[in-house]
Amino acid sequence: MAGNILTPQALWGNFKLDKDPKSEIISEKKVGDVIVSHVYIDGRNTQAGQVKVYATIARNVQLSIMPAVLIVQDFESRSGDDVVIELAKRGYMAVSIDVAGKREDELKYTLYPEDIEYANYVNVKENLTEIKKGVKDSCWYEWGLAVRYALGFLKNQPCVSSIGAIGIKDGATLLWQVAGTDNSLSAFVAVMNAGWQAYKNQFKFKTAGTDVQMSEDMFKYVAGVEPQSYATGVKCPTLMLVATNSNRFDADRAYDTIARIDDKVYSAIEYTPNAVSNVGSSAIRNTILFLDEFLMRGLKKAENLPTNPEVKCVIKNGKMEIEVLADETELSELCVFVSEGVEIPCLRAWKKISGRDKNEKGRRVFYYSPYPESGIVTFFVQARYDSGFTVCSPISAKKFKAEEVDIKHKERIVFSGREEDAVSIFGERSLVDESFSLKIDKNIGVKEKNGPMGISGAYAENGLVTFKINAEKDKPVDDAMLMLDVYVKSDDELTVKLICDYFGKKTEYMCKVAVKGGKVWHNVQIDMNKFKTVDGKIIKSYSQVNAIEFSLNGTYIINNVLWL
Repeated sequence: MAGNILTPQALWGNFKLDKDPKSEIISEKKVGDVIVSHVYIDGRNTQAGQVKVYATIARNVQLSIMPAVLIVQDFESRSGDDVVIELAKRGYMAVSIDVAGKREDELKYTLYPEDIEYANYVNVKENLTEIKKGVKDSCWYEWGLAVRYALGFLKNQPCVSSIGAIGIKDGATLLWQVAGTDNSLSAFVAVMNAGWQAYKNQFKFKTAGTDVQMSEDMFKYVAGVEPQSYATGVKCPTLMLVATNSNRFDADRAYDTIARIDDKVYSAIEYTPNAVSNVGSSAIRNTILFLDEFLMRGLKKAENLPTNPEVKCVIKNGKMEIEVLADETELSELCVFVSEGVEIPCLRAWKKISGRDKNEKGRRVFYYSPYPESGIVTFFVQARYDSGFTVCSPISAKKFKAEEVDIKHKERIVFSGREEDAVSIFGERSLVDESFSLKIDKNIGVKEKNGPMGISGAYAENGLVTFKINAEKDKPVDDAMLMLDVYVKSDDELTVKLICDYFGKKTEYMCKVAVKGGKVWHNVQIDMNKFKTVDGKIIKSYSQVNAIEFSLNGTYIINNVLWL
């Protein structure tokens, strides 16, 4: 068994390309000063043929020398040309590659010869952590080779001054491997990829559970594929962007990966609270500022970027006392996000706490009173700076006994615009096949908006989602009525969904309510028996509901959501 388990250095330490990769242009177009080329880059030769790595390349024709960014797309949702065009407009040469290979809804993709058909993602998507023979005979090795041939192509471009990389979801795993074994990268951004897939459903803060029992296949996967195995070798500045409620990647373990990077190497992490399938506009801004720092300015060390804040917590006088040490230089906002009573990361409802005082040590202190029966509170600190750059602490957990905290009743209120930072418990409702974009769109994300009579509420362009129903303190009693106030600019239809098994085979209990437009708030009351599936089944209990979604077609504001 031991002979088949390859460490990162054993797998990639002495790797060299057997040739200088060339490219074949398939098509080109011009967008202003930006040339966008769709190409095949030469990959490795097999007995049955040659790998052809499909890539989209964009660069500003007015520039003769520029830094480059290699983008490895997610296997499930691939971006179009937007990302490379946006980077090219900013002065980069951008190369976005596909490694997933053949798929029915795409005309162009990376071509793998028939003797390595297992490199096509559609053939292996159900068993990505299984390494039947050795890593070198797996899809992961072929995908890693495709990335390294694309990187080799970039290295040979005379116009390229330095190279950075962005890895998106599963695609980031391959760039963790490059960053950990190759010194070619000057900066690396990992989007929604925390590693630790071998530990899926073994939650970090679970009160009780069993140790992970690993098969030989899993040992091979952890040693040769997982990001946490490569993190100790990373020598370039690294930024990790995390969606707290992603089911594909465990947000709790993200910091465990980045913490393995040597302290001498700059690393930072940012969480997008209540996000499910993508990161927010703040993370996009972080990406641009980060790349500019280490590629455009060519810095080796961060001169303009803050470090991650430190945090610790005690139970004192019946409350949680959260003490924060953050870089205060040009600090514009410091807050804590808390979630209680839910050990499964993707099902937490994160709430923002803004109020803080300085203690005698000069550190910021935040206070929070949890529900006594919750037993555990998870939390992290978010620090935002004048530049727009945002960094976060690790997600931490504080366990407590009921008698240690102030007595509080269960909550019937899901959301009230009268509470400070109340909109923070919402995320933007996820769309199918969301792809990563580098456009800073001011319309994305959850907003606090003013409605009639100066009363504010919550809005998101694609609708709202909240997980504020999973904690014991938030569970409504059966037969409870859901009430909310709604403002719509024009006549509209409100759709409310109660969703069970949100990250599995969803069961959606839905109710639609017609709402009249005008400068008034409409009170909507929905009895339990009004929530039905598409085939007419009525919800019998709220106990299995994971999430609540609200959506309308036009301009709207939602307020005062509660169970009665």
